[in-house]
Amino acid sequence: MVKLKVFISSEMGEPQDEERRRAARTEIEAIGHLPVCFEDLPSRRIPSNKKVPTVCIELVRDSDVCLAVVDDTVTPTMAAEIKEAMMCLGSDRVVFYFTRNVKRDKKAEDLWNLVKQGWIVNQFERPDELAREIARSFASFAGDALKRSTERSRKLEDTIDLRSRKSWEKKLTLKKGDKVTVTCSSVLPLFKFKAGLYSREDYFKRKPMNFLDEFKFGRQTSKPHFTCKVRITEDDDYYLLIKADPYSAGVALINIELKIE
Repeated sequence: MVKLKVFISSEMGEPQDEERRRAARTEIEAIGHLPVCFEDLPSRRIPSNKKVPTVCIELVRDSDVCLAVVDDTVTPTMAAEIKEAMMCLGSDRVVFYFTRNVKRDKKAEDLWNLVKQGWIVNQFERPDELAREIARSFASFAGDALKRSTERSRKLEDTIDLRSRKSWEKKLTLKKGDKVTVTCSSVLPLFKFKAGLYSREDYFKRKPMNFLDEFKFGRQTSKPHFTCKVRITEDDDYYLLIKADPYSAGVALINIELKIE
């Protein structure tokens, strides 16, 4: 069985929130997967260039599945985590569990209405019932979601908006022998960017340790178009990274086409 890294997104302010998170963590471990939670990180200082929400987003990106436990509201951190999971992991790798018989605020109600349109709805009342729901539904969900996500990733077409942030990345699990073609282009030619597809080792070599430093794209210059073809030589995680030119102008929409043969 594949052991998945399951990020848990939920409120954390009340004792009942902690009870739900403990129940989810325990059950995820019981069915053979690895729960990923902010509170389980080693007790160490957060770098000065990062805040708690930033650390949570990084945990989401490095996970395989996002499991969201939604009660009466959706905090800003939860909303950011779920949005990041949708973008980086894919909607097939996000699963929701809602508390039953609770008065939800507008944010939670909007999410509930969204989920009802595209997901199988899971509800619970007590933490032990949440654990049973995870045990009952998550194993089959994980297998189906990973299968669908892998099939769809063979040909990915997407449009991203870099106006809200200056960079975007997606982790891809690629196999030896895969032929990968990546094409990225600005909707308008005035907006320029840099992009690249990197193996895990190369990605972390290029990634800056200091927040003042830039990601090392090499000799690449900012352009409104990027394309590359790569033959994968061994099974590995690869990172597709796109970074906006800070001096660029125009509409910050980037069309992405990814083909794996």
